Amino acid sequence: MPSHLDHSDTDNWNTVAFVRALPDMNATEYARMTEDATHGHADGQEHDHGAMTSSESEAESGEQSGHKHAEGASNGHSESVEKEEEQSHDHGHAASTPEEAIDSFHHSLVEGRAEDALPYLDPQATVIESGRAESVSHYANGHMKNDMRFLGQISIEPISREVIVDSDTQATIVTRRRMHGQTEQGTLDIISVETATLVKENSGWRIVQLAWSSTPYADT
Repeated sequence: MPSHLDHSDTDNWNTVAFVRALPDMNATEYARMTEDATHGHADGQEHDHGAMTSSESEAESGEQSGHKHAEGASNGHSESVEKEEEQSHDHGHAASTPEEAIDSFHHSLVEGRAEDALPYLDPQATVIESGRAESVSHYANGHMKNDMRFLGQISIEPISREVIVDSDTQATIVTRRRMHGQTEQGTLDIISVETATLVKENSGWRIVQLAWSSTPYADT
């Protein structure tokens, strides 16, 4: 900061106080405090310390408002981008056919990726396992973990699939698979029958009802 040797100590301390107060001033207060702020220097010349006319004050206020508006627009755009990214993520799980929805769901379970399997289930879907019907949230917090662990231990061989198209927006798929291998409970060899009802939503095909049953492979 310049020494201002041509100012008195009082003037210098007043200047310091003014500078410290600047961050809390708005344009109107600044204009009021500096409207008469001219003083003489040793060179005999006067200098303007930034006094603003009322029109200049209004112009700066307008600029500040415009700046805030621009920031708001930027924030709005940012939120829009985030929403587009979320929608894009959802679309990444969209299935164009009922078969694709079932295969993607099953593949995600086998690999233990619950976060990728769940989007193929409608939030209001019913999951029927071991004779019990569960909501999606109940299944996700319970049997789903056991299913992923179980499927990761065995070999799975497709046997047959039947696709029943009820309409352009609804279908039923019955899939039979042989599942065999060594599990925590011992040697396993079964035929698993998966019956799924799917509907076509805006984001693609999703499962609204899913049921599993099984029989020993030796009985087939």
